[in-house]
Order: sequence, then C-alpha cells, then structure tokens
Amino acid sequence: MTKEYVPNAKRAEVMLNKYHKKHDMWKKRKVVRIIMHLLCIFGPIFMVLYVYNDRDYLYLGNNDIIDQIFVLVLVSILFLWTPTIIYYKQLVAKCRKTLTFKLRESLILYDDMIKNGFSFPSRDKRDPYMINEIKYSEITRLVHNTYLNRLTLYCLVHQIIYDDYGANSVYSDKAIRNERIDFILYYDNSDDFVKTVAERSEVELEVIDHFEE
Repeated sequence: MTKEYVPNAKRAEVMLNKYHKKHDMWKKRKVVRIIMHLLCIFGPIFMVLYVYNDRDYLYLGNNDIIDQIFVLVLVSILFLWTPTIIYYKQLVAKCRKTLTFKLRESLILYDDMIKNGFSFPSRDKRDPYMINEIKYSEITRLVHNTYLNRLTLYCLVHQIIYDDYGANSVYSDKAIRNERIDFILYYDNSDDFVKTVAERSEVELEVIDHFEE
C-alpha cells in the first residue's frame, strides 16, 4: 500500500527554533552566553553611573553629561552588543548545521521502496531537484532519535539530481552505498512513517533519546 507523508510547516518552524538548544555545543557555551549577556546589560549601566557620579571630577556640566551618556551608549553597542549578537548568531548556525528542512518535498512509501524528492536553493535561474530512492531491502540500520525527532537510515540509495527539474535535465544519477539519510520528523503522522519503514524494512529499530550528530 502506498503512503504519502506531508511536511507540516508549523511543526517544522517550531522544531527549527528549538533545535539549537538541544545541541551539546549550545549547552557547553551556556556560561559564555550568560557572561556576555550580563556584560551587555550591566556594562553600560556601570559606565553611565561612573560618569554621573564623577561628573565634578570630570568637569562635566548637565549638557555634557547627556552627550557623554549618549556616547557611552554608542560605545556599548559597538563593543559589547555587536560582538554578542554576532557570537549568538554564529553559535545558533553551528548548532543547526545538521538540521535541514527540504523545500517542495515529496515523501512517498511504496510497497518496495521509499521515494523522497526535494529542491534546494540555487543562486541562478536553475531549478535543482534531488530524488532519493531507497529500497527497504537495502536498509541496513534504522535509528529513531526521539530527542531530536529524527529517523536515520543507513542504506544504499539511488540518487538522481536534476540540474533543472522543469527541463528534465539530469545532472547526476548514481547509487551510493553505506549512505546516511536523515528524515527530520516534521511530517503529519510522523509516527506512522517511522513504524511503516521499520515494518517494511524488517530492520530492528534502534531508539535513542540524546543528542547525536
């Protein structure tokens, strides 16, 4: 029996926003993030208080104090907030590097194989599209990571890449042995997808509940 699983955009967005927080690197850098955030908050406050309390020593009038506070705010943004924001964004990107959401995805389970097609970004006007065909008999290992909501297949995959899918222009057509294929479980009825693949492949399903690249 053929089954099709449709990606759930809202579920995918929620998973994307939470994924980096599950990464080991994110947890290990917690102390660094806290220190940088505290510096961003209290650094400008301490600088302003210093200027205000020592205004007589610094020979600052009321108008000068306002100008000085404005300068201090700009300095804090430049030297405290900017590096913190850059560090945060780079850390999030590193923690999400193993997470990919497929565009224009089609996921169909046939009686004898899995067929998964999706497009990926292109800077030019081409329309690249990839199709992975995986026979159940070629699956050697199944891992369901409940912590990351991911099903990983180790298998032989028949992979077709279209340089321009609309023009039916094939760029590559090959079989890849010992390939790892990850399915992030953002589909409607994902539990049935996992169950069906395990049943049809007749491979023992390994279940883990911790972070793993």
